[in-house]
Amino acid sequence: MPVKTNRHVPRGIEILHDDRDLYVISKQAGVLTTGTGRSGQFTAEQAMNDYIRKGNAKVPKQVYLVHRIDRETSGLLIFAKSAQAQSRLQQDWARTEKHYLAVVEGRLKEPRGMLSSYLAESPTFRVYSVRDPAAGRLARTAYAVMATAPRFSLVKIRLLTGRKHQIRVHFADLGHPVYGDDRYGPPHSTARRLYLHAKTIAFNHPHDNRRLTFDTPIPKLFADLFPGLDANAWAIAKPPEE
Repeated sequence: MPVKTNRHVPRGIEILHDDRDLYVISKQAGVLTTGTGRSGQFTAEQAMNDYIRKGNAKVPKQVYLVHRIDRETSGLLIFAKSAQAQSRLQQDWARTEKHYLAVVEGRLKEPRGMLSSYLAESPTFRVYSVRDPAAGRLARTAYAVMATAPRFSLVKIRLLTGRKHQIRVHFADLGHPVYGDDRYGPPHSTARRLYLHAKTIAFNHPHDNRRLTFDTPIPKLFADLFPGLDANAWAIAKPPEE
């Protein structure tokens, strides 16, 4: 549920949690996590800074980026309220559990599995798999199929590493690109967006180490592709642990 507030919440984001050390938000697809150096860009980071400054850019407050998700991806993000909280969250990041939801093209042969490769990045910022461990960084993606339709599979994904474009590259390598992926999938897709959503996140709080878990609903655009989707499909699907 969104946090109740009297302040205006900027477009494109929803604040789900607010405490002394951090915010948890959900961002819409199409919103950058953070800026790329070009002026005039609307980002989740900028939106949160505007929120805490109440529109006054001179207020010496800011949020601290803990992690990021792709512009085209919707879902959960954590922002710290101090550099100290940011550092603690990032130092403990290996214990953070992240689950994504994706619609991929076609029907996967295996109902669950582990995808693993070494990822490298080209000068044009395209990520690709390589065989040589020295030429890339290890990326591991676990998945379980939740539902199928004639053209698509709905997949629950557990990230075991957090490399750039990891999910998109791994499923493209498998021959089942994420629906709507103009970079790694077929051109001229009829999809309305990239069908990838950061659905759940669980992490240890930087102040008292208690475990926090946040979940978001399945986006309606995703569910609409799978008529009669079991309400328990997310809970039933179990990606491999390791």
